[in-house]
Amino acid sequence: MKHYPTLGIIEPSRWFGVPYVHRYSHYMTAPDRLLKEIQKIDPLLDLKFFLPKEKWHVVRYPNGRSAEFVRVWECSENPNLGTRDGLGDWIIDALKMGDLQGAAENRIEEIDAHNAAIEAANDRELDAQCRDFAEEMRKPLQRLEDEGPNATHRKVF
Repeated sequence: MKHYPTLGIIEPSRWFGVPYVHRYSHYMTAPDRLLKEIQKIDPLLDLKFFLPKEKWHVVRYPNGRSAEFVRVWECSENPNLGTRDGLGDWIIDALKMGDLQGAAENRIEEIDAHNAAIEAANDRELDAQCRDFAEEMRKPLQRLEDEGPNATHRKVF
């Protein structure tokens, strides 16, 4: 088994003829806590260690927990895709952002409800300001009503 001196990757020709499914390690397992969190998002997701590149892959079983699975992404440092090297809570955040189960289908309704709440708060604030302004405007008229037109002390009406 040859290793590249700088990359630490096993020589690619060693994996010719090995079925793709058997290129994953059966002995390396991800932390249970992380797997439970991932499977809360989608119960068909799993983490597997890919031997040729020595990287973790997030995989999904499209037909239930059978032998066939599909790679979702490789855990390698790629800021453009938002992936990082190694395992961690970033996987859960990335899966939530990826929206595998279609949770964003009602996103428009959520945005509309949020905007309606903001508009209602703005309307309440505007009503309060209008009431305060009207009260200030009525003060001279109320003074005129209370003191009458023949009052000795006249103020600006």
